[in-house]
Amino acid sequence: MLLEEPDPRTAIARRALHPSSYDPSTIRERLEAEEVEIRAVASPAELDPENTLAAFILNSESRDEYGPTVLRQFVEAGGSIVALGAPDEADVPSTLSTDLLTSFLRAPIGLEQLLLSIRAAWASSHVEQLVEGFVRASLHAIEQRDPTTFTHAYRVADLAVRLAQAADQVTRGPLRDVHFSQNQIRAIRYASLLLDIGNVAVREDVLMKAKKLYPPDLALILQRISVMRGLREVGYLRKRVEYVEQHGHEGYDAFVRQLSEEHQRQLTDLDRFTELVSKCNEPTVLPEGGFKDLLRYADSYYLDLDGSVKPYLTEDEVRFLTIRVGSLDESERFAIESHATHTYQFLRKIPWTRELADVPAMAYEHHEKLDGSGYPRRLRGDQIPIQTRIVTIADIYAALTSANRPYRNRLSPERALEIMTNEVQQGQLDAELFRLFVESEAFEDPAAYSA
Repeated sequence: MLLEEPDPRTAIARRALHPSSYDPSTIRERLEAEEVEIRAVASPAELDPENTLAAFILNSESRDEYGPTVLRQFVEAGGSIVALGAPDEADVPSTLSTDLLTSFLRAPIGLEQLLLSIRAAWASSHVEQLVEGFVRASLHAIEQRDPTTFTHAYRVADLAVRLAQAADQVTRGPLRDVHFSQNQIRAIRYASLLLDIGNVAVREDVLMKAKKLYPPDLALILQRISVMRGLREVGYLRKRVEYVEQHGHEGYDAFVRQLSEEHQRQLTDLDRFTELVSKCNEPTVLPEGGFKDLLRYADSYYLDLDGSVKPYLTEDEVRFLTIRVGSLDESERFAIESHATHTYQFLRKIPWTRELADVPAMAYEHHEKLDGSGYPRRLRGDQIPIQTRIVTIADIYAALTSANRPYRNRLSPERALEIMTNEVQQGQLDAELFRLFVESEAFEDPAAYSA
């Protein structure tokens, strides 16, 4: 749930909603004096905060009609609930989820007590809207540098919440004791939305690096090839002139045929070299093949215009072009991986509520792997909480199937799941959560994939 952006010049409207069976006459005058809209809700389908500070007064007679699913959807949309107890109820009944309630009032209920609870409910909704606004503003800031992070964050959050909700419903097997409160789901969502905010501290050219070589470096190689091609053309013509000067026209045609064949082989070899550079410059998701053909050119040299011997490729160019996975070398990968630490350092400065206190750690650890091969802390197994494992699965799938990554083409859902299955088999991802991710079809997101 992400609220629409409010007009900063307009105060957020307050609204008191109630079922048709509840009589608000005792509070109407007081609330209307505070410019609060009081509205009866005719059916569960109409229960919607509609981007306002909305408190729903749930009386005991309406609990069956407004069940847990309806109330949860209302809370997830930004509303809050004030539940009224029946005369014979000394405490919150088991049929009501305390996780969804802002307050529960025991009978008899006093006017001031009810008004205070309604105001507290508005305050709770307002705090959540402030958090949502902060998240939106943070993502907007990073979008200015990295548009891919903006869309990726929302996909990760959607996938992670769906997987967490699916895990919460499991009744058998290793996940049967896994349950998440509404606040824990919110924490998972916020961590998913903010997990890459540390990208603002990463050099932009590294963050947006689409190929193994930076554009100016590739342009330098292509310019070098153009020079070599020109030198060969000049050498070809010079040899023809020298032959005539030394031998006249006798045997000239045969000499030119042999010289032209050699010249064409040289040009074809440069074409092959150009193709190899272009091919090796493309990043891959998994290690593919070797670089034997390219390395042959790494040991090749030519005479430059000034007569100096120059290599076809410099050591740095060879190092970049022979990167086996992705587009980054070790130093660049370290810079990218540092985003997790930057994210944590940023989020830990925020005074999160107790319910959301785990957000910085979840965002910090979302690249950790169960076998200790992740980063930045190389955590293993039980050191990684289940909430973080959920975010990790969502993040990997969203990244692999993303349509707008500058350094990699989007993979199909089938190919992405195949790669993730391999990581499960290597002991990197949680096998039970991944199985649930697939079986519950939490990953199904046709709209996002086709976007």
